[in-house]
Amino acid sequence: LIEENISVITPSDEDIKIVNDIIFNELCKGEIKQDSKEKYLNIINKLQEKGAKGVLLACTEIGLLISKNDTNIKIFDTSLIHALDAANEALKDL
Repeated sequence: LIEENISVITPSDEDIKIVNDIIFNELCKGEIKQDSKEKYLNIINKLQEKGAKGVLLACTEIGLLISKNDTNIKIFDTSLIHALDAANEALKDL
C-alpha cells in the first residue's frame, strides 16, 4: 500500500467492536439484521468523513450485509475479488 501511496484509515476501537460483534454474533450464524446494516453504513460514513475513498470488506461474511449498492463509496468485497481472480486463473489456459 505504501508503494502505491495508499493510506489506511481504520474504524475507532468502539466501531471495531461493533463490527466484530455483528460478524461473530450474527453473520456467522446466518443472521442478517437491518439494524446491523445501518450500524455498518454509519461506520462507513464515518470513514468517508475521515477521507476514505474506498472500503475493504475484509471478512467473507460482511458481503452478506453490505453491497456496493448500499453506499456511494467504492466497496472492495474480498470474497468477490478472490472468486473473480480464481475464475480468471482457472480460465486463462482455455
